[in-house]
Amino acid sequence: MDHENVKLLSEKLQQKGLLKTSSVSELLSAIVCNPDNKACMYRICAKCCYNEVEVSQPQTEEMVVWSQWVRKPVTEEQRTFMNFVKETQNGTSSEMLELFNQKLDGLAKHHFNWLHQTKECRALKDSLRDDEIVVHVDFAENFGCKLNREVQAFHFGGNRRQATVHSCVAYSSDGVQSFATISGMMRELCGPTLSL
Repeated sequence: MDHENVKLLSEKLQQKGLLKTSSVSELLSAIVCNPDNKACMYRICAKCCYNEVEVSQPQTEEMVVWSQWVRKPVTEEQRTFMNFVKETQNGTSSEMLELFNQKLDGLAKHHFNWLHQTKECRALKDSLRDDEIVVHVDFAENFGCKLNREVQAFHFGGNRRQATVHSCVAYSSDGVQSFATISGMMRELCGPTLSL
């Protein structure tokens, strides 16, 4: 969600002529000394921690409308849950640019972690010994279970059961094997993450 919100803002700023590019990777590279340096991307580097994206023309105070994904509580049938909604927001060009710089700053750490974990995982897969495997398990989505024949009330009501699908790929020195598991547990699996 954070990446998509930065992308929505960068595209709007580029459309308004305030940015030369909407590429998140290029914009992150523009505010740090070195995108491969953890201190820079964690925004604690003494040289670049206060850097912001430079705009190509002077800011105006015209009103601008943009979109952002937000989490909002939704209540249905006496149950409240969080839902993601694409919401229209508005403000001045300078307010939008300030929000963009805040979100880009926050995204830098996530972007670095993602790149680091991808690199480390690739290195693990490329250097496997005969007695080792790398297992990558990911939540796919919840699927609604259907009956061969069902009454209309069952079809449209909240009666339909769901199953969670987790996809898995096992890497070994002999090759790759893919499979999936189906579970009645309705939450994502949590596992260890690579340390930095």
